[in-house]
Amino acid sequence: MADRYTLLKGLVGSHVYGYATESSDKDYMSVYLSPLDHYFGLRSSSTSMTVTDSEDNCEYEFLKFMKLCSSFNPNVIPLLWTNKETQSDNWDLALELINNRHLFVTKLAYNTLVGYSVSQREKARKQLTGKLGEKRKDLIEKYGFDVKAAAHTVRLMKTAEHLFKYNEIKLDVAAEECAEYRSGKYSWEDFEDRFEVLKKRVDLSFQDSTLPEKPDMDKVNNLCVTVLKCFHFK
Repeated sequence: MADRYTLLKGLVGSHVYGYATESSDKDYMSVYLSPLDHYFGLRSSSTSMTVTDSEDNCEYEFLKFMKLCSSFNPNVIPLLWTNKETQSDNWDLALELINNRHLFVTKLAYNTLVGYSVSQREKARKQLTGKLGEKRKDLIEKYGFDVKAAAHTVRLMKTAEHLFKYNEIKLDVAAEECAEYRSGKYSWEDFEDRFEVLKKRVDLSFQDSTLPEKPDMDKVNNLCVTVLKCFHFK
């Protein structure tokens, strides 16, 4: 058996959020199943990432991925909702995972989405340093702040607001506004004002949210067992 059996792979990042530019790299994410001895022996698999000139590929071992989803990690959750360039070595098992993605939609999303948006806001604020990549330097030199990080901030906030209002994840909910930020339409002052408005809206929607406080870990665990049993003992 191959070392990595792809359970689900898809396009993520700005191309599914709806505000990619001509210079945007394609970001892919995949979750894979390991050989039996990974789960019953002393061997282990780890997350890896490969980068080319035009693509980023991040791979997660299945159980690691499930743990991250259970805590509503905003970087991995989108894989379960993407519908672009999706692949799988076993679509029956992939659909078992996708059809149960609602298990991970809980109020834990507030801390992760809002927390990540705050970190992106700080990233947008950063000035030119030797540690920044050329693309980031170009953005700051052109617009005075990191408009890409500002767009991510807005996306995360609007994703959170939509989630708590409608109990669903919509990846491109902020596509139009984020595209405007990426194009430099708004100033830093506009962005700061917008952040405060969005934060208040997120807080209000969260107060009225009917989502569960956290995942039902018994159901999540049963899902893990089902997928692994079907894969290794079919």
